[in-house]
Amino acid sequence: MRARSALRVSMFSVSLLALTPSIAYAQSAVAAEDDAQSKDDEIVVTGTNASRSAQNTPLSIALVDEADLRTFTGSGSQADLLQQLPGLKTEGGGGEVATNFRVRGLPSGGQFEFTPINYDGVTVLSAFGLNSSAFDFFARNDLGIERLEFVKGGVSNLFGVSSTAGIINYISKTGTDTPHGTFQLEVAEDNRYRGDFAYQGPLSENTYMAVSGFYRYDEGPIDTGIPTEGFALRGNIKHEFADGSGSFALYGSYINDRANFYLPVPLDGTTRKRVNGNDGKTVFTTNSSAVDGIRVNTPEGATEFRAGDGFQTEGGSIYAVFDKEFGDGWKINSKLKWSDYQSASNFFSNGIGPAAPETQAQFLARVAPTATLSQAVFTDVETGAVLPSNYILYANAFNDRQRPTSDATMEVNLIKSFDTGSLNHTVTLGGFMSRAEADNNQRTVQYLGQFNNNPTLVNLAINGQQYTVNGIIQAPSAYTQETRSAFKRAIYLADQIEADRWTLDFGARVERATIENRIEVTASRAGTLATNAVAGAPINTMTFGTGTFRSGKASTTAWAFAVGGLYKLTDNVNLYANASAGYFFPQAQGTNGQLNSANRDIVFFEPEPVNQVEAGVKVRSGAFRGYAAAFYTGLRKRTSVSFVGANLTPSLLLTESDTFGIELDGNYQPTDYLTVSGNFTYQDAKFMGDSPTSINGKRPDRLPKMLANVGAQVSTNGFDASVFWNHQSKTFQDASNNVPLFAYSIWRAEAGYTFDSLGAENKLRFSVGVWNLLNSQGLAEGNPRAGAIQTGGTGAYFNARPILPRRITAKLTFDF
Repeated sequence: MRARSALRVSMFSVSLLALTPSIAYAQSAVAAEDDAQSKDDEIVVTGTNASRSAQNTPLSIALVDEADLRTFTGSGSQADLLQQLPGLKTEGGGGEVATNFRVRGLPSGGQFEFTPINYDGVTVLSAFGLNSSAFDFFARNDLGIERLEFVKGGVSNLFGVSSTAGIINYISKTGTDTPHGTFQLEVAEDNRYRGDFAYQGPLSENTYMAVSGFYRYDEGPIDTGIPTEGFALRGNIKHEFADGSGSFALYGSYINDRANFYLPVPLDGTTRKRVNGNDGKTVFTTNSSAVDGIRVNTPEGATEFRAGDGFQTEGGSIYAVFDKEFGDGWKINSKLKWSDYQSASNFFSNGIGPAAPETQAQFLARVAPTATLSQAVFTDVETGAVLPSNYILYANAFNDRQRPTSDATMEVNLIKSFDTGSLNHTVTLGGFMSRAEADNNQRTVQYLGQFNNNPTLVNLAINGQQYTVNGIIQAPSAYTQETRSAFKRAIYLADQIEADRWTLDFGARVERATIENRIEVTASRAGTLATNAVAGAPINTMTFGTGTFRSGKASTTAWAFAVGGLYKLTDNVNLYANASAGYFFPQAQGTNGQLNSANRDIVFFEPEPVNQVEAGVKVRSGAFRGYAAAFYTGLRKRTSVSFVGANLTPSLLLTESDTFGIELDGNYQPTDYLTVSGNFTYQDAKFMGDSPTSINGKRPDRLPKMLANVGAQVSTNGFDASVFWNHQSKTFQDASNNVPLFAYSIWRAEAGYTFDSLGAENKLRFSVGVWNLLNSQGLAEGNPRAGAIQTGGTGAYFNARPILPRRITAKLTFDF
């Protein structure tokens, strides 16, 4: 607790130090902001220690500048922005956090498993799979972001935290000599309100500050009766050395936020459209505010299920970045980070039983087959009224999961630049170390509800005896008390070579990882919910910890190699290729079932090899820039972890896969007023090798063959407008390819007008945007947590998670 308090003080100190002195300084300064560099001239700093433009780097790169970032800031999840980038499939149907994320060529996973999120080259979390919390739990974007760089493959994956498939890196704004800032207010349908700000300026000579943040309240886009609400602050102080040899920067962030999370809901079994509940209204979610605050007695005392907390994160990070040139081509770069979060992922499952939702007769036949309908009385817990016989029931579970997480990382790079003949070398010898720890403490309550949007709870009595108590079927029906940690240390060496017409990259990395698991053994105990209970009813039992723990520890070492080359065929055309042999460490949560109770060791923990090859052409000519590439990705010895059933029991699947594909990306700006952009990815992925026979030759689940984006932006005389189209082709819910999820497209549009008559440097912009313009009801996710229940994809109901419905947003943005 003291460490967390100290961290909180440190983070606020960075923000306040950054803000307070500069306000006085700004009173005598004239606000101004230099125009941003064009995308063609942006220097790529992610995963490279040799300054290069995207055109001259032997990798496929996506860049998003501040102007485009603003289109998506405040609008929702990471999915809203990242789905515009080539080769990325993102699913935002779950809400603002826990974005399902897949990068081209790599099956399974999601939630940034293969491609971590970085801010300023520092990873949000250094180890994935300590629990199932996604990286975007711990950070939100705001107006303090200068640009986004997404770099795939090659030597870039060797540095720092490393990555299997690429690096997502958000670059923060830092202060300038001229103070300037932005305020933004946002209002949207369904009672959404958000305020953003960002401010940058000098503190003193050669020392600068930047601070940004937001507050957001939201009752939509799907009404659960529990709002999404919270705020976040980020700030940095940067000192540039007077001799121009480098800089030292200190960054801090703090977040206190909670967000709703939506899982699959029952849809019409034929049309796969949303259906009406018992009250005649459309069912958008089966999340229930009636569960919030339910209390039951357990061996550890009264346990409260906090549905109102949703996906909650409180805490933050503080990190330092040091760059220094020492002369004669020597340079050192170092990053040090500490983060600590109190995190909870409290969310509802998506139905219990093979026919959820179900009739009263179906429910009774499943839970008490010897009873008859005439012996059963179903009543609404809130009103006490007996349910009409035609009312549908929805048995479900709520998972209260507390997940405190801490992470420390350190990176040191020694860089030497020198010439050998006509070749310029930038050699990096670096080291990385991280220590991450996270808990997964879960209590699950099963309950019976009506089939409505935000349903009320239902009691069942059979022959006057209780089968449920205040709607509760069983509590806890599942119990988990786990602590996992990951300790990583790596050394890497790379040479980035520049010649007149050639660019060559070579590198290697060796990394050792150690994981430790500590898991409490559970057992069935006598329940305490009811004294007048039906014999054999679940309320007579509970699952709880025994006080006995199993533990395990394992270490493994992996190597990665990368090579890349680029040849300048003409002044406008570059040919490039890269290849890498990398690895991914199995998730610690996937080794639970492999704990050997005899010797307390983890039986299996080996790297998962990932081999990638890419070759293509980059073109920059006049108003056009873009690339075309072919690629291959091979994944071996893959241990995929999923969570099945109401109690979210871990399920492991061992697979291998190959993917061949092509990718196109282009941007065309024929005039200062019009920009047209687009990208297209085709990937043919199949399970093969040692994958189970039942899925060999099948397509990986939720990995589309085709991804496409097209966008157009117009700006003239203060008016601007943009439209974006995102398309994702047909996928399958499951690895056996039994349940198809049809292709869908999402349109979004925005239009605004900028008033620039408020002073030389002041601008006021009013805009209106529409997400999911055509209100498409495509299915972002099937029912992966149901296991084999929905194997045929047929029946009265089809359980799946649609994309979020249409939403209109208005923004007022003031730059000063």
